[in-house]
Amino acid sequence: MRYDDPWLRAVIVAPPLVGAMIATPFGEPDLAGLRALMSKPAAAVVTTFASDPYPGIKPNCFSGNAIVQLTT
Repeated sequence: MRYDDPWLRAVIVAPPLVGAMIATPFGEPDLAGLRALMSKPAAAVVTTFASDPYPGIKPNCFSGNAIVQLTT
């Protein structure tokens, strides 16, 4: 590996981007792309918390269907 590479040195001595870079909005924001994300979904998948993170899964073998339809 070359240690005299100018790009490597620039990365090492560059200040953190959080403090050195500033994001400035330019023009009016176009929020049309967010409209689809704001609507209520037609279906949802129910999940729960349990003490067993892999309920019914055995590490040694496979049994059951390879594809299972989730209830919504």
